[in-house]
Amino acid sequence: MPVDRKSTPDITDCDCVLCDNRQYKTNEDIDVGYNGFITLKFDGPSLDVNYYDLFNTPLLAGDG
Repeated sequence: MPVDRKSTPDITDCDCVLCDNRQYKTNEDIDVGYNGFITLKFDGPSLDVNYYDLFNTPLLAGDG
């Protein structure tokens, strides 16, 4: 699933926490970014959110 790259996020209704604008190198002539995922850990009223790229590299970790 390709991810379009932009110089700045076009999010206007909330603060942007993380923007990963790295270019994913491919054998094709396309300019796409990295996919990724988050993990959520619920502990009573606390929530830890951790962001990773597609290689499981941590990009941003929260601590509830």
